[in-house]
Amino acid sequence: MFRDRNLSLLAAGQTLSRLGDVSFHIGLLWLTLELTGSKRLTGLVAMLEYLPVLLFGVIAGVLVDRLDRRRVMLAACLFRALLMLAIPLAALAGRGEIAVGAAAAFGLALAASLFTPARDALVPVLVGGGDRVRANALVQGSDQLAWLTGPLVAGALLTLAGTVSVFLGSSLLFLLSFALLLGLRLPARQAPPVPAVPAAPALQDGGEAGAAPAGHVAWREAREGLALAWRLKELRWLLILTAVNNFFIMGPAIVAMPVYVGSDLGLPGGYYAAIEAVLAGGMMISSLLIVRRRPRRGKGGLWLAGMVLDGLTYGPMLLAPRFAWLVPLILLHALFIPLITIYRVSIVQDLVPPAMQGRAFAFLGMSVVGMTALSCGVTGLLLGVVPTPLLFGTWGLLGMGCGLAGWLSPRLRRLA
Repeated sequence: MFRDRNLSLLAAGQTLSRLGDVSFHIGLLWLTLELTGSKRLTGLVAMLEYLPVLLFGVIAGVLVDRLDRRRVMLAACLFRALLMLAIPLAALAGRGEIAVGAAAAFGLALAASLFTPARDALVPVLVGGGDRVRANALVQGSDQLAWLTGPLVAGALLTLAGTVSVFLGSSLLFLLSFALLLGLRLPARQAPPVPAVPAAPALQDGGEAGAAPAGHVAWREAREGLALAWRLKELRWLLILTAVNNFFIMGPAIVAMPVYVGSDLGLPGGYYAAIEAVLAGGMMISSLLIVRRRPRRGKGGLWLAGMVLDGLTYGPMLLAPRFAWLVPLILLHALFIPLITIYRVSIVQDLVPPAMQGRAFAFLGMSVVGMTALSCGVTGLLLGVVPTPLLFGTWGLLGMGCGLAGWLSPRLRRLA
């Protein structure tokens, strides 16, 4: 699998792109806490990192299905590289870092709403009739590699060069990702099909029939994607359970963790970066095990089991662990996350025709990233009145309930 040039380039480009995302994420949250000390504002800024996927995900999916997916990823990388330079420029001007950072977070998420569905829809094209689960595990493993090394890079920059330097590093990483993905070549016989634009009906005044307005075509194709998601019961419930689960899980993971490490435990930014690296390391270990030896049980059962164990391992946060105990707890938690992400993507690839996978993965992104935005905002507000360990533990157990609810459905549990 590693000898496949295209798949290797996709994984490497994805790694650098995600490194840029992770570095920006850590730098922005720490910059907000550093300048304002506000938990609520930190939650709102984190929400802006994910909100565009919820607002524009449907249209992003249509674009991914209609355009060259490689070029979509290239444009997203270049746009993010330029966007990252805005925060250092604001710092040089001595004003508006938080406002510019929030705007950059919104723009970054807008680009990611195109990049991620294009990446996931491209995997079946690259592997053809090969093992999609292992290919997805490789791509997801590269994602976790970025989450492992990104906090280390960001932590070093935070400590040695200051918060603003993190954003310069992110810009460079996006440019390097662009360079790698530029070398990606799709076999002509496997290029993803692009739906034809139908002609509009003849004009009532007897004029020539013209092309259907682009906006009407985009909206029609978006409705086709939504109808498919509703008609396929397995896909419908996968999206619903994913949305609810991410609402309970992601806010604590993204907003409450830096608050817990920085405010509750009183530790510097390097400790928060270390926890993020432990989380990524556990996910990468699990992903590599799936690459090496794919489990023989059904995808549906593994996905649901991952959701249950993911939420269950947040329960011990109720005990308000010290940092020494937080490390093994987060490592254990991380081992179950790839069961969710890898098998969820593989299920969607199996259920949805190739020509509509961009829309399907955009809907999945809305379920994951869009609900993450809402979760971050609500978490930031609740942390003003609820102790961090209590929120962590109770919301984790509520997230576990989503996996248990899905387990009650034989159709989901027995997905091959």
